[in-house]
Amino acid sequence: MSEHLIKQGFKLFIAGDFLGAGRLWLDAYSKTPDDPLLLAYLDHLHEVSPATLDELKATEKASEKSSNSQLPVQISSQLNNTTNTNNTNKSDPWLETTTDNDDSPLQVDSNDAGLKLINSVLHANPLALKLSKSTVIARMQKLMSVDNFSGAYEIAQTILRKEPDNIEAQRIANICREQLETMYLNKIGELSNKPAVLMSPEEIIWLDLDHRSGFVFAQVDGTLTYEEIIELTGMARLETLSILCDLVNKGAIR
Repeated sequence: MSEHLIKQGFKLFIAGDFLGAGRLWLDAYSKTPDDPLLLAYLDHLHEVSPATLDELKATEKASEKSSNSQLPVQISSQLNNTTNTNNTNKSDPWLETTTDNDDSPLQVDSNDAGLKLINSVLHANPLALKLSKSTVIARMQKLMSVDNFSGAYEIAQTILRKEPDNIEAQRIANICREQLETMYLNKIGELSNKPAVLMSPEEIIWLDLDHRSGFVFAQVDGTLTYEEIIELTGMARLETLSILCDLVNKGAIR
């Protein structure tokens, strides 16, 4: 039943009906409050449309219901703009707000059972929501179970920055790294191939590449192989492969 509500809420979300999506997801939350993926959807809904959950909260008050008993803890605290500092263990890194900035766009895959928040703030900075360690790990495992390797890998990397010896995060990071590299190689072909630029400088401008993508693109001259470009950039191998694959998808190189 909850899975049906989540899917229907997703359809409303991508259609722009945030209020309808919020109602369905909160209904699902009342049935399965421990679903980390559902919490992720509600967190993201609050991120992109705070007024939606404010309106739902007002509706619940009008119905003489306790909003805090219906909304997830982290969302309720955000809506009320309150923080219980007395109960916060400031020495616990899992309760600290991250300062990383990630302005990557949200990517939505309508073929998934829900939103694929690939490279979004939600996945790149899950600790910014002040989630517990167990919730973050559960979310990582959930994304892994639905083959969202990008999302799971981002969370694993975030965990490992705080706990380098976390065995579960290491395990999932290794699996995701292998899977993602295979996917990228299937797209770009052999690493011995020499990519060439397909777009004019005027066309490239409209791609609005960030500084990392622009740097990788600048190395493509028709004489270097993919492997040589990866070595030349000095960036993480998986990151460079991801950028090269994105450039191929955009038709910038072949």
